[in-house]
Amino acid sequence: MLSRKEIKEILLAAGVVLKKHRGQVFITNRRVLTEMVEGGLEGWGRQTAVYEFGTGLGNLTEALAQRAGFVFSVEIDPRLHRQAVRLLRNLKNVTLVCADGIRNGRLRSDLLQRFLSAAKEKSLTRFLFASNMPYNVSGVVLVSLAMLPSEFTRCILMCQREVADRVEATPKSKDFGPISVLLQHCYSIRRLFNVGRDCFYPRPEVASAVLRFDRKGYLPSSKQEAIFGIISGFFRMRRKTLRHNLRRGMGLGAEEVDALLERFAIAKEARAEEVEAEKLWALAEELLQQ
Repeated sequence: MLSRKEIKEILLAAGVVLKKHRGQVFITNRRVLTEMVEGGLEGWGRQTAVYEFGTGLGNLTEALAQRAGFVFSVEIDPRLHRQAVRLLRNLKNVTLVCADGIRNGRLRSDLLQRFLSAAKEKSLTRFLFASNMPYNVSGVVLVSLAMLPSEFTRCILMCQREVADRVEATPKSKDFGPISVLLQHCYSIRRLFNVGRDCFYPRPEVASAVLRFDRKGYLPSSKQEAIFGIISGFFRMRRKTLRHNLRRGMGLGAEEVDALLERFAIAKEARAEEVEAEKLWALAEELLQQ
């Protein structure tokens, strides 16, 4: 594992100035790396293939490679990719790819399929998505988790603590929103531990947390996208009632809306943030079928 001092020296020698808009921070605490990897690979081990989003200089990549059968890691920054190739050159079970892992606002399906093909050729049977998530694309990555191919049954993510709060939020809380509904429907979510700012270089402005996602079910990505769009509409005007948002945002008549709310046992005066996640999901599915 590279220390804070070693990371500084490598970046300086390579003339790399980190770009703040990319949210580039590296984990420098061995305990955090170990516990994150153990949490992601619990019960799996060498039969696991890992798709890592954001190689950085490879601290997490190396830790994953020591326990998993195969790691396929994608890095957008060619300067960091070159250093990672040099630093991880002795790891035979690692494939490093220099590419933007996002296209059209979602994780790139072609790279995910390339990873799955390589992993299946190696006869691996478990598929993990892992990331020390760049803060600037956290929303894109989180929504994309719901659209991952069905082979992915677990994800392990380092994210900002406030993002973790939104993912885990329950109704009647200020953080409860569309991303809470989407991910709680698709995954069982567990916060493994919180992480202080001093565990990274450079030191970020906010604290972080490690979340583990275990898949509950799978829907085609096109259906997930459509349902997420409907659910986002429920929250478009947070201080208005769900009834109001259904009428104004979706063009439904008053009688039709009232019948839907009664069918799903939702009070007419309830705001979306006050309704259970599964009721909102079921309502969205019903609207999708109409």
